[in-house]
Amino acid sequence: MEPPTVIEARTRLAAFAIDKEKYREIGADSAEQIYRTLSPITFRGFIKECLEQFRRGNFDILTSNPVSINPETLNNISYI
Repeated sequence: MEPPTVIEARTRLAAFAIDKEKYREIGADSAEQIYRTLSPITFRGFIKECLEQFRRGNFDILTSNPVSINPETLNNISYI
């Protein structure tokens, strides 16, 4: 079986989101960096490494989809 690509891993991870409208995803650059550290490359290894990053307090690997932020909040942010 071929190892999942970075895009496939990010897509699969998104499928586990509890709130489909406000889910966060692993940034493309962060996902690429995690993939470079994995051997062998597996989806389970990808998830474990993401969880390890969170345990270390590194939430910078997450990205937010601004489309999922309601318009009122976006508007308030623009005034800051």
